[in-house]
Amino acid sequence: MKMKIIEIDDWDLDEQEMAGDSSRMSDHEIDELKVDEYNRKIEGGEWPGLPFECDAEDEDEAIELYNARCCRGDYYKAASAVFE
Repeated sequence: MKMKIIEIDDWDLDEQEMAGDSSRMSDHEIDELKVDEYNRKIEGGEWPGLPFECDAEDEDEAIELYNARCCRGDYYKAASAVFE
């Protein structure tokens, strides 16, 4: 069914993404990126690609698709969303 995410209302920190970056970046660089992304997404509410429309079986699948398409390589991923 057609789904539309209009807002992210909960998030998770992707520890696996950070661990992957630690092989090529210093802890300080990772911390800077994490803070910048937190300020933009969590504090500022500027999640990329919103509103996001997709075909999905349910809300969980829509959030997975959103994360895969709009948050690839990011540390903060959507865990819950507001749908229209």
